[in-house]
Amino acid sequence: MIALALPLLLLASAPVLEDFPPVSPGSVSPEIAGAADGSLWAVWIEKEDAPVVRAARLKGGTWSDPITIAKGEDGVANDADIPQVAALTDGSVVVQWMSRGAGGAASMLVARSKDGRTFAKPVPLGKPSKGERGFARFWSEGGTFRAAWLEDGQLLSAPWGDGKFGEATVVDPRVCECCQLSVAATSGVALIAYRDRSDDEIRETIENNQLRLLRER
Repeated sequence: MIALALPLLLLASAPVLEDFPPVSPGSVSPEIAGAADGSLWAVWIEKEDAPVVRAARLKGGTWSDPITIAKGEDGVANDADIPQVAALTDGSVVVQWMSRGAGGAASMLVARSKDGRTFAKPVPLGKPSKGERGFARFWSEGGTFRAAWLEDGQLLSAPWGDGKFGEATVVDPRVCECCQLSVAATSGVALIAYRDRSDDEIRETIENNQLRLLRER
């Protein structure tokens, strides 16, 4: 069983050990996200005949029954590509995972749930590619949400609208394609932290060897 040490109360003097919902032996790649209503979302990969992406919600001290979002036949690539989960300010939740289609091209798929019980049919994020891609992050923006991710050595971003992602914009054309990024949104501004890549293939930020912070409005 997967177990996490979670500080369930901000004023608690010590973390409280909280078990995951019932999962099959060998389950891997857990990710969690807190929601505005105080609940907690978890997503993970279970190994059956093929990998399965599942999610559950912890609310009022009780886990919901696990929700199956994608199975191996839906193209789940492998358990090394950790799925992502984000709880948005409108009460919906989005889950992203990697898939691999014919010819070995990797894709990122995103499914959204508005009611916390069922997820819509997944839609692609970015374009299928055999190159390095992934590390998607999501944040609320003006009644909808936006995504940022790495694709073929670039940092890209796209808004959500009408049930799909809009046209991607290049935030930075040269980034380290194997290092994760992080996003924090506050006061209508998203801060994206990521590892830069110079023209000389130096995988550090040019100034001060620190992670670059980019503001995106």
